[in-house]
Amino acid sequence: MKFQTSIETWAIQPHRFLQAFRQPGNQEHQLWSELCRISLERKQDPLKISMEELVSLSQLDEGQIRELFSMAVRNGSVEKHSSDNG
Repeated sequence: MKFQTSIETWAIQPHRFLQAFRQPGNQEHQLWSELCRISLERKQDPLKISMEELVSLSQLDEGQIRELFSMAVRNGSVEKHSSDNG
């Protein structure tokens, strides 16, 4: 039996990310900084990255990132995607 797995990926526009927050705090700025760095390194805008990879590259845990992304989805700077593997 072969199982299909889905990898959660995100399309992120770092230049719009902080606009999703009325008063961005340390966590928002920390994640934004990582998003900008990765986006520049990969020369991607929007940045396409898996949640697993983002957790490993940033100092935030997955729950914190998900919470921030749930707010950023509202202004369109973050979109959730998934791709099938299997």
